[in-house]
Amino acid sequence: PSSSLSSPAPSGSVRTAIGGPSLLLMSSEGHMRRLAEDRSRRTPAVQSWLRIISATLEANPHDFPVLVWQGIPSDFRGRVWQVLAGSQPLLTTQKQTGGNGYLFYAMQDISDEHTRNIEADLQHTFPQYELFRRDGVGTKALRHVLHSLVAYAPHVGYCQGMNFLVATLLMHMNEEEAFWMVVQMYRRFNMDLSFAKGFPQAYVQFQQLDDILGQCHPRLRKHFQKHNVATDMYAIEWFLTLFSSTFEPDLLCRTWDIFFSDGWNVIFKVIMVLFKLEEANLLACKDGPAILAGIANMHRYKAAGEVIKKVETCILFPDSSAKSSKSSTSRSKQANGSARTKLSHRKILSSILCKTDDAAIRMQ
Repeated sequence: PSSSLSSPAPSGSVRTAIGGPSLLLMSSEGHMRRLAEDRSRRTPAVQSWLRIISATLEANPHDFPVLVWQGIPSDFRGRVWQVLAGSQPLLTTQKQTGGNGYLFYAMQDISDEHTRNIEADLQHTFPQYELFRRDGVGTKALRHVLHSLVAYAPHVGYCQGMNFLVATLLMHMNEEEAFWMVVQMYRRFNMDLSFAKGFPQAYVQFQQLDDILGQCHPRLRKHFQKHNVATDMYAIEWFLTLFSSTFEPDLLCRTWDIFFSDGWNVIFKVIMVLFKLEEANLLACKDGPAILAGIANMHRYKAAGEVIKKVETCILFPDSSAKSSKSSTSRSKQANGSARTKLSHRKILSSILCKTDDAAIRMQ
C-alpha cells in the first residue's frame, strides 16, 4: 500500500513490466579487484580493510566490529554492507543455481496504483545528485528496483520512504545487489512490517522511542507532551527511511555502517544522542511548530565522527557480551555515580527493546 505521505501521482502511467536491469554500477566484486590493483589508493586504513576482507569477508562479519565502528571506507562500503546485513547468501544462491530472481521480479506486472506512486516519487528522490536527475541512469535503476520489490512482496506494495532507502543503496552497489539488500532488510529487520499497511512496526517503535525518551530525557518528553508533539509527528521518516531522507551523506553512511552490524538499537542510540546534543535548544522552543522544526534540523552541522563516538559510549546494546557488561559495570563504579546513571539507562533500553522484539514476532 502507498503511504499517506505519497505525493500526488502523475497521469498517463501504464502498468507494464520493465525491461531487464541495467548495469548501474560495476559489481562490488569488480570494484574490489580494481581497488586492490590500484596501489596509489592503499592508505593504511585501506590496507587494513584489504587484509580483513580477503580473509574474513565471507565469514562472520563480527570479526571486525572495531573497524566497522570506526567507519567503513567508501570504496568498500557497498560490499561490506551486504555482508553485514546478510544479503550475500541470497545473491550467491542465485548465481550458483543459474537463476536470476531479480530479473524475474523485474519482469512482473504490478498495479497501476503502485506504478503511479513510484513514478511520482522518482522526481523527488535526491534531485540534488546528478545520478538521480531527470531520467538518468540512477532514476532508471531506482524505478527497476522499486518495481521488483513490489512484485516480490505484493502484500507490502510500495510506500514512500522505500525510494530513499533504495536510492541510498544504489549509490554503493548495483541494482541486483540493492534489491537483495532490501529483501534481507525485510527479513532480518522486519522492514516489510515498517512499510506494510498501517506501519505496524513503526508504531511499535514510536511507543518504544517515547518510553526511552521519558527515561533518558524526561524534561524533553514532558516539554513535548505540553505542546502536543507526539512521537509519530517527527519520527516516522526516521524509521521508514533509516535517516536517508534527512541526514547528510557522511553521518548517514556512518550510521548505516553500524546499523547493518548491530540492528535497530543503533537507530535509537543515534536519536538519543541528537536529543542530548539539542536538549537545551528544544527546551527553549515555545510551541509545537518550533519544536518540530528544531527536531527536523537537530542533525545539521554535526560531525559524523563525533556523533558516532557518542553513540558508541552513551548506551550499550542489549546483546553486549558479558565481558563488555563487566567492563561497563567496573567503569561505572569509578565514576562517582555518573556512569551508574548511564548504566541504568542501558538496562531500561534493553527491557524496552525486548518489548519491541516480542511485539514484532506477534505481528508476524
